[in-house]
Amino acid sequence: VGSDVDYINYDDSRTYEVEVTGTVTISAAKTEYVDSQSDLNSALADPSIETIRLGDGVYEFTGNISRTGDLTIIGNGNTVIDEGTAGNGADALYVSCDDLTISGVTFRGNGNGIVTAPGAVDNVYIEDCTFEMSNMGVYLGTGVKGGYIRDCTFDMSNASSYVAIGLYQLAGDFTIEDNTFIGTGSVGVDIENWIGGA
Repeated sequence: VGSDVDYINYDDSRTYEVEVTGTVTISAAKTEYVDSQSDLNSALADPSIETIRLGDGVYEFTGNISRTGDLTIIGNGNTVIDEGTAGNGADALYVSCDDLTISGVTFRGNGNGIVTAPGAVDNVYIEDCTFEMSNMGVYLGTGVKGGYIRDCTFDMSNASSYVAIGLYQLAGDFTIEDNTFIGTGSVGVDIENWIGGA
């Protein structure tokens, strides 16, 4: 490693032999593989775990999730997050963190799917998820600076007067593409008070 290399990112499954001729900073973002509710609760309680991979099953986030770093949640296509009694009253996932990335998860319940706390999340990346909610599938609060929602299905068949995606005071560019919307009435996207981006 020469002095022109600033960082080496590694995971726990590899071993590196390094001859240091300059300054080397090693950064490890931990990944946790979860297949039970208790494992999920433990992973969420550990701030060093940035990536959570969920196996088959039905899970609940049993409170508001607050992180000082990034949070990535990866399902396997057979992963369900049920609103149950979770989140901020009626949200399957109510979260504050730096960047939020979610893929391969089905969200279902009588409330909202994913809700970001106002001013608390920088970027949001949601892909290959299904939302079967009575309220909004995704609601992004004030200050989200960028990201995307793509290749998701929003089944709003049981929704009353809610849209599938709500965006409030976004602060940058945000992409919504290749999503499927099911239902009648207001099942699309509601953008309010845009403050930046295109």
